[in-house]
Amino acid sequence: MERFKLTFTNLSAKDQIALCEQRTTSIGRLPPARLQDFDYAEVQAKVAAARASHNRVQALRAELKAEIANRKIRLADARNFVRITCSFTTGRAESRVVGMAEIGLNPIGSKKRPVGQPAAPTQLRGEPLQEGEVRLRWKRPVRRCTFEIKMADTPSDDDGWKSCHVCVHQKCVIKGLPSGAKVWFRIRAINMQGEGPWSQPLSVRVK
Repeated sequence: MERFKLTFTNLSAKDQIALCEQRTTSIGRLPPARLQDFDYAEVQAKVAAARASHNRVQALRAELKAEIANRKIRLADARNFVRITCSFTTGRAESRVVGMAEIGLNPIGSKKRPVGQPAAPTQLRGEPLQEGEVRLRWKRPVRRCTFEIKMADTPSDDDGWKSCHVCVHQKCVIKGLPSGAKVWFRIRAINMQGEGPWSQPLSVRVK
């Protein structure tokens, strides 16, 4: 007589479901006379329901991870453009610092007012990190500015560029990229005088 030993100790939910599926399949190969004392269809339904629930959990986790990454980008976008707005809406450097402090933002960089619109950032370079992540570095054209990064599948399509990050530092990590894809990036500096030109586009192969 065939016996089935089930050991779920220290198994993950994924492995427990796989073991249930394996044993259910093995039971289904028994002679019909051995299955008549219980509802085998109900056993199959219970295991299938567990598998479906696990798949939904995995999908929700992936969606949540993507949404957290999206929130980080949107929050940085909002925070830094508030800084830019504060700079545009105050005339003198002193009043700009006071206005930013009143809404809880710390003025960054030098107290000297930048002259004219910033030039394009230079020495843009990138390197793939772990799967779906790329680190970008560049050289700032002026001391006080915010940087906007855009990405595209091809640099020749002007409509294909979309914003992916905003920051005040000379480096950033872009996450949530398609694995194995070749992605193009470009960057521009923004200060109280306006938006500077875009840098030369850079391509990076994502891991």
